[in-house]
Amino acid sequence: EPKHKVASLFAGVLGLELGLRPFVKVASYVEVSPFCRDVIKARIQDQLADPGPILEDISSAGNQNSMQGSRTILIREVFRLHDEYKTKGRPLKSLVLENVGAILSTKCRDCMEYVL
Repeated sequence: EPKHKVASLFAGVLGLELGLRPFVKVASYVEVSPFCRDVIKARIQDQLADPGPILEDISSAGNQNSMQGSRTILIREVFRLHDEYKTKGRPLKSLVLENVGAILSTKCRDCMEYVL
């Protein structure tokens, strides 16, 4: 039985979550894409909340708008929640972000600097 409970923000089709299944139990999923939500519903029986993919604006498949992207800007909210939990004496033990190779590009440098 996994010992860590997590919330999957910007879940996509659950690739990361399925890979981490031996180590974590996903308590909630957040996803804006109707297609991805349908995939999630087909894979699990839990309830589903909505917002959206966080690094889509950075990926090479996206438009590489970096921190100016309408979805990438949500990363600030992830860190705001992290700080809020920390302030309340309940710091998150881990924070996992998806691996997007384009985040290392010069065009997306501001996003990488923000994350670090």
